[in-house]
Amino acid sequence: MARGEVAHSRQLIADATLDEPGTLSAQNAAVLGEPSVSLCRILIHMIEEYARNRGRADPIREQIGGTTGP
Repeated sequence: MARGEVAHSRQLIADATLDEPGTLSAQNAAVLGEPSVSLCRILIHMIEEYARNRGRADPIREQIGGTTGP
């Protein structure tokens, strides 16, 4: 992720509480069955996705001689 995007994300959540609601698009709301989600739920989802993708990259890093794991 680009450093600018990370900085922008940090600014967006800096003053928010974990209970802060975020409005979903109509398509996402239909999938989840609710019109909004909390910042906490969004951050947990991001952590889960990061962890899932990091594990998938380990075999690729091993093949190119890189280190693996946390």
